[in-house]
Amino acid sequence: MFPTLINDDMVIFDTLQRQLNLQDRIWACSIHGAGAIKRLRSVGKGRVLVISDNPAVDNQEVQAEDLFIVGRVIWVGRRM
Repeated sequence: MFPTLINDDMVIFDTLQRQLNLQDRIWACSIHGAGAIKRLRSVGKGRVLVISDNPAVDNQEVQAEDLFIVGRVIWVGRRM
């Protein structure tokens, strides 16, 4: 998620928000079993676009069943 998030950033996510009902927000999730923090966008019945803020990483479209949302990221902190 660079440049939005960088190494050693701390995040807090709300585990009560586990339904993709807000587009383009940042979510803690598991994609095909691998943990990730990504922007998510519903793009049709049963399909989700996984968006990376890092231009070096391609966005990918996945089946909703291959995605498990842990929670929505609500806070990011960084050491100075």
